[in-house]
Amino acid sequence: MVTVYTTNNCAQCFTTKLALKKRGIAFEQVDITNNIAMQEKLKSRGHRSMPVVVTDTDEWAGFLPHKINAIGGDE
Repeated sequence: MVTVYTTNNCAQCFTTKLALKKRGIAFEQVDITNNIAMQEKLKSRGHRSMPVVVTDTDEWAGFLPHKINAIGGDE
């Protein structure tokens, strides 16, 4: 399972979701624009930019094509 935490008007969020779709990778999108608690939780895990992408084995912040390419299409 892939979860993408996003915010409004985030170019990197849009690009990340587009890249996942192009690779056929299913994902859940969670908009945290107005969710301060979730924003703080992600910050406490070391993330300072958006989107935050969480897979079964990895997590990162920002648009990272090499990480997206490493995800199997059947997650």
